[in-house]
Amino acid sequence: MKIHYSLDSAVALDPAKQPILQAMQSAGVGQIWLHGYFFGHMASPVSDMVKARELLQTYGFDVGVINVPIGHPGNSANPDDPDMDFSLPSHWRYRVDRHGNFVYFCADMESGMLRDSVQAMEELRDAGFTQVLMDDDLRQGNWGPEIEGCYCEACILEFNETRSRAESRESLKDLVESGTVTDVLKEWVAFYCSKVTEYLAAMAIPGIEVGTMIMPDGDERHGLDVAAIREAVPDCLFRVGEYQYNDETFGSPLGKALEYISALKHLNWIDRKRAYSETTVFPNRALSADNLVLKGKMAIALGIPNIMLMSGTCVIEEDYWKVWQDSLADMEEIDRQCYPYERAYPVHLLYGTHGVYQEPMHPSPLPVLAGLPVKPVRAHEGDRTGEVLCVFGDYLLGEEWEQLLPSYKQVIFDQAAARKNPDKVAHPSYPQVLVWEHVAGTASSEDEVSMLRQIIARSVWDFPWTTDGGQVGLIWLKENKSIILTNLENEEVECRITYNGRVRDVVMTPLSFQVLQW
Repeated sequence: MKIHYSLDSAVALDPAKQPILQAMQSAGVGQIWLHGYFFGHMASPVSDMVKARELLQTYGFDVGVINVPIGHPGNSANPDDPDMDFSLPSHWRYRVDRHGNFVYFCADMESGMLRDSVQAMEELRDAGFTQVLMDDDLRQGNWGPEIEGCYCEACILEFNETRSRAESRESLKDLVESGTVTDVLKEWVAFYCSKVTEYLAAMAIPGIEVGTMIMPDGDERHGLDVAAIREAVPDCLFRVGEYQYNDETFGSPLGKALEYISALKHLNWIDRKRAYSETTVFPNRALSADNLVLKGKMAIALGIPNIMLMSGTCVIEEDYWKVWQDSLADMEEIDRQCYPYERAYPVHLLYGTHGVYQEPMHPSPLPVLAGLPVKPVRAHEGDRTGEVLCVFGDYLLGEEWEQLLPSYKQVIFDQAAARKNPDKVAHPSYPQVLVWEHVAGTASSEDEVSMLRQIIARSVWDFPWTTDGGQVGLIWLKENKSIILTNLENEEVECRITYNGRVRDVVMTPLSFQVLQW
């Protein structure tokens, strides 16, 4: 386990901030990522970055750089500072949405922008920096379920010339809004995904190890084709998207379950050894120190070796670092016991087919709350390792899923999924399909957890699962015959775990972790 944090060079060089650096050191931080190239300019002079690196190295920190290459659609650095400058260079183009409006603060990916970015990388390399991570603004769309991309005249012309098409902004807009998947839409998504992939490949200049941060829930509809990026940049570093940055969203069991799901979406595609967490508090102090530690522990439980703490341009203060320091031994123990072993997820939670289908972003997290060893999957991933598939919500199972369904021993449709897929219900080709007479998300989570467990209990399974009790997350380390339990509730819970013919009753204090060996 290695702990990382991003920081402005000016903060590192400020004598008044030295106690913060000492607090980070005591809290186990191993690497600082200095703010680097931000949408067309350096956040600090490179000479200051070099001075900051030299100072940070005296504390024992490794030092890398974080770039914000394109820009976020708004103040995603510090909403308490209205005077921050997010303007792009005058010779860059803004991204244009399908309605013909500029996406302000967000650059289009074109030759001038690419040339400037390569020059910035060369400048950083020549100054002795060897690792650069791109922030999660490296994409071609804002968060949401719709197909995005840049619809400026130049991009549409390039698309038509390279794909032998004759589309316009209006025709592409109509296709996106129709919800019908066509060859043109597939080519359009592949086209703007290739821009992100080619940008990242161009940044991987000799002497630089490059990586990218994936937007929470980001996929092909946003220009993020992780499989293509891995092929183009085999040694790429990846930060997974986790989405829950404040106590309001993260504080409930639902928020914690969504945290697990969001990270697992990207871990499906990423070499775990090169993965980084998104352990973010934003805005400043919006997430309590205890919940920040909990986010870190959850990432460790998932097997992520690099815990990336982030806080925009604000600085995590000393009281937070003290809480982190006090929890460091617990985090290191979870990592020591669990990191070497691969996680097994025999329960799959369907969350779509591919980004081009514009499906709902968030599947129901109910299987996580129920304490099943579950991960989210799409048909595009072709994963045949699951025994149970949960299909909850308005998802259409087309040809891609029809090829995968026979690999499951049981497929559970809630009523919403059954209505969407009547051809899969009571069909002789799919005898393993079971219809739950309920729509997930329409009752209390406690009641739905109980109902789902009753369905699972109708069969005998070779994997561990929570048969009774409170809402706990369960991660299975199959080869080590052990499980990691997370109490997702803010109160003590009792739960019963069944695995390999044995039953164990467990009592968990609020928001605690336990590693159980079987």
